[in-house]
Amino acid sequence: VSVGVPTLKPFSPLKPTMEQEYDTTLVGAASALRSPSMCPTEVASDSESVADTESVASLGDALERLDIGDEHSPLTALLRTCGQTQDDIKTMATLCKKYFSKKAKKIGEGTYGEAFKGDGVVTKIIPMGGDALVNGEVQMGPREVHAETAIVKSLTELSANDTRKNFTDGFIRLVNASVCRGPYSKKLLTAWDKYAVKGESENEKPDNLPSNQLYIAYTCEDGGADLEHFEFRSATEAVALLFQIVVALAVAEEQSQFEHRDLHWGNVLIKRTRVQKKQARLNGVDINMQTSGLNVTIIDFTLSRLTADSGETFFLDLNADPELFNGPKKHCQSETYRRMKKAIKGKWDAYEPKTNALWLHYLADTVLEQKHYSVTMEQKKALSDFRKRALTYKSAHAAMFDELFSGIWTSGKSSFDS
Repeated sequence: VSVGVPTLKPFSPLKPTMEQEYDTTLVGAASALRSPSMCPTEVASDSESVADTESVASLGDALERLDIGDEHSPLTALLRTCGQTQDDIKTMATLCKKYFSKKAKKIGEGTYGEAFKGDGVVTKIIPMGGDALVNGEVQMGPREVHAETAIVKSLTELSANDTRKNFTDGFIRLVNASVCRGPYSKKLLTAWDKYAVKGESENEKPDNLPSNQLYIAYTCEDGGADLEHFEFRSATEAVALLFQIVVALAVAEEQSQFEHRDLHWGNVLIKRTRVQKKQARLNGVDINMQTSGLNVTIIDFTLSRLTADSGETFFLDLNADPELFNGPKKHCQSETYRRMKKAIKGKWDAYEPKTNALWLHYLADTVLEQKHYSVTMEQKKALSDFRKRALTYKSAHAAMFDELFSGIWTSGKSSFDS
């Protein structure tokens, strides 16, 4: 069973190369977070003025419009995936009491939503299914939201049990996904204002949305800074980052026929750690890898493709958004979308893991051309050679055995234990 949804306009944080400047309006609107690592402004805990008992009369109109009574409707399917019923749709104020009891920081934004850091977690809040425009764009519908929700829950399960045949903690772990309703939390609006004062916001303040507006809220672990804003200390760290991504993608390929399809530098999060080794499992075989002191996780699955354990396939039909493929020439990210389209041959429901290898090429280019760190000529050549070879691989799994990663991983029982 395939669950395809119309395309959304993805945000692609392009960065000019030496050869070419470009107009970012070519890329479309934002679905990914623009700057999850920008210096957030903290808002101290205050009393939430929106009562949990606020009238829900107008909510019925919103639910009726979205066909909540139909057990096969997209909203009903979304609620089921979130483990909710219509009666479980709480106010955003209730959400804040659970995840923002001490503080709230806005840390990023996209055309479709806002991201806030709370009590050790990050929550992305996206309006959905309403009539009001969000930053000039039509809101995401519950069908689109359901697809992403199902994907992130499936990927989280890959890290839930390290005894399973396929295991990785290379994807951001979802703490909770839930549908909630307005009004927008005053605590979060205060955090929004503090962020905007610093000139970092391009969005419209979400206080103009109706009180019966529905939202999807994704609460995840805090994965750290994104690749755009992270500073490498050495080429060894850059290689370790690439390999952790390779392994995560390879495990998800094996388990769920997964393709990310939008793995730009805003969708890779990095935290420094004292842990020098980590483990994954691929088709029953342990993968023991050196971390070089980095923990890397992949986020944002708006454009992704995945086949769930139930056999249901989730994907986004990008044929409906030709603008995505019209980015500037000779820019690696724009070229990656075009290469991906050519590999897919217009069949976005099909499984084509080569797209993951294409994004590995892009990431290798990014760490070579967009990041600054100490690197020898030999190391630079090794990264450059991998960048070329990545285009020839048919999957992330195939890229695992590239010579760039020789010596930083073993299979079977860990040989890194002292």
